[in-house]
Amino acid sequence: MSAVKDVNSPLLTQTTKAPTSQTPAMPTGPKSQAPDAATATIAPKPIQTNLTPITPRKADTALSWGAPAGLPIRSNNDENLIIFRKALGINYHREAAEAGTLEEGRRSAIGIYRSVIEAQTTKFTQHALLQAFLYIVYFAQIIIGAALTALGPTAARYELAITILGAVNTILAGVLALIKGSGQPQKLGKDRIGYRRLQDWIEETESLLAVGVIGRNRKEVGLLVESAFKRYNAAKASEENNDPDYYVTQPVEPVGRHGSEDSGSGGKRVGESK
Repeated sequence: MSAVKDVNSPLLTQTTKAPTSQTPAMPTGPKSQAPDAATATIAPKPIQTNLTPITPRKADTALSWGAPAGLPIRSNNDENLIIFRKALGINYHREAAEAGTLEEGRRSAIGIYRSVIEAQTTKFTQHALLQAFLYIVYFAQIIIGAALTALGPTAARYELAITILGAVNTILAGVLALIKGSGQPQKLGKDRIGYRRLQDWIEETESLLAVGVIGRNRKEVGLLVESAFKRYNAAKASEENNDPDYYVTQPVEPVGRHGSEDSGSGGKRVGESK
């Protein structure tokens, strides 16, 4: 039989119909296309324009104060530096242009700056003492284990001593399991790091304000004060709400957003103008 295709066949589209002459067509497989199919115009896919842009989230530890203001060194009656110092309690008794050391400022601290220093110092002391106690217990276990090994061949003569050493070793093992199981050394260390970072941020911000790098106006200084309080609340929340085994750092609340404003656009960076 002839392999001529019917030009009126509904299987052929308008762009792929065969010519009217009775020319035999080449046999094609199930995946082959008509010659004119390669020249057919393919409509482009519509571009989706309703995609939500993905904004990278900054780490909580990224400290940013905005672009440098280039202001002169503060005078004695500069209110921007005085507002920051009195709000946080760092160098509050000094004039704006008065020089002083960082250690003097820490000794005379008040407010949340003093609370941060005291919390950081307390966590550091507790962590150091607990770590020292753990090392002493580890060393005691090694000594007791060695003594029990030495008394093994003469166990019949030192039954009481072996019993006491075994009981003490069991108690020490239980204490170690309790402390390590609760994750206290790690929790104290992470709490100390959180308060230490906040202390560094307050001291660095006060220094930048004093030399005129930041603090263009009262609004910018107000945002810096607000940021300090929110960082302090985040550090306290991390200390109070975390299980030592699953320690998650509390994120800092964005600056400049209150109440119903949280549903709006993201807060601006400290020191960024409108």
